[in-house]
Amino acid sequence: MALTTLTARVDEKDKANFDAFCSNIGLNPSTTAINLFVKAVLRENRIPFEIS
Repeated sequence: MALTTLTARVDEKDKANFDAFCSNIGLNPSTTAINLFVKAVLRENRIPFEIS
């Protein structure tokens, strides 16, 4: 399986909080957490949470 890079711009404070959260639960934010989101979108064919 070939890998590619996905780049996203987020608020600096949100990134810091996301990094801290991922660290607390033992995930690597730049690979594991983002890949979990991508796989959930593809599996469910939708955003895996309610957008309001």
